[in-house]
Amino acid sequence: MPLLEVLILNSGRLGPVIEGEIRSSSASYPQVSLPCLTEIDIAEREGADGSLSLLLHIQPSSGCSLFYSCLFSHHFPEPLNIELSCSVLSTYSRYCHELSDVTVLDVRISNTHFNFDIALPHKRCFSFGVENLMDRFPRQAVPSFLRSLTTLQLDKITELKLLIEFAEFLLLDSETLKFVFAFVSVESWTTSALSLNALTVIQSNNPTALAFPGLKTIHVDHIYNPGHISYIEDFLDSRIRLGKPVKTLALTPSADTVRLDTEPLRKFSPYLKLHLSEALT
Repeated sequence: MPLLEVLILNSGRLGPVIEGEIRSSSASYPQVSLPCLTEIDIAEREGADGSLSLLLHIQPSSGCSLFYSCLFSHHFPEPLNIELSCSVLSTYSRYCHELSDVTVLDVRISNTHFNFDIALPHKRCFSFGVENLMDRFPRQAVPSFLRSLTTLQLDKITELKLLIEFAEFLLLDSETLKFVFAFVSVESWTTSALSLNALTVIQSNNPTALAFPGLKTIHVDHIYNPGHISYIEDFLDSRIRLGKPVKTLALTPSADTVRLDTEPLRKFSPYLKLHLSEALT
């Protein structure tokens, strides 16, 4: 299939797209050259070894974009193959040379999710997502995923959507710290109150380094309990102490949120432009 331009595989609800038992990315992968292949879209479910192995056999066009998602649920207890997943993420991020120039990034990291999305020119997208509903990721999973983002130049990112929600020991992992402190050019950050708290924890444990030194605007989504306001307040206070106050804060509650008291945030009004959705005013 030397003229193949787009590859789409979708398992729906039927299980893996491709059955496979390969367990190691160090296995030999004969290469199939597909010089016209510019887009790959795979939606996998309940076991990804087969489709991940297939991807490592393919040598696509330079600039090929990958859209890969995999959901692991309780019904099919196929473990997540970290080594194979990271090998695909690393390999295809190198194929997509446009990643080195992007300035907008969308990342979600938690105990059960890793989602990495970048909009590319011409309505294309590079995306890699794994959702594990069976259990938490193994401890080494998140650091390994972050280590695989070799092409992306994080210091160029100016607009960031980052949700980072997991246990403190992972927040203070060296790969997590390296990732967070690499965003030296971010000016606008869309996030959650829990992620603000995570960054406060990271910053308080690393007082000699400054996360997001260029940060000017924060958009906080999915506020759904009173404790979230205190997380926001703590983060804003920490930025003042560091001499890098936030200039603009926009808050959006979850759809089912009861009215929240935002009065504690009004003390920042001398220098902070506060935008509240109608549900919070």
